[in-house]
Amino acid sequence: LPRYQDMIKNLKEEEYYIAGYARKSVGEKNDQARVRLLNKVCQSLKERSLVNKVFVSVSYKADDELLTQDNKRNEDLLAKINAEGDMQDKKKNPPL
Repeated sequence: LPRYQDMIKNLKEEEYYIAGYARKSVGEKNDQARVRLLNKVCQSLKERSLVNKVFVSVSYKADDELLTQDNKRNEDLLAKINAEGDMQDKKKNPPL
């Protein structure tokens, strides 16, 4: 992990933007479990992978294209997740 984090730090020093992405597949998980699991992944991405921002898909279908995901936003779930938004937010706010 330290070598990996050093590599990420070097990329940031070179002004690379590090974005994280987390998703939960469509399934039988209830919303509370979905939020809890996505928050764990977001926290891990921020602490271990040192990402600048995290974007999430709360209900992902494997055959969906990445940039077309989340066309139907779930604002209630997104508000409970410690992330900067979903894939549509990522498209609207590219790194500088």
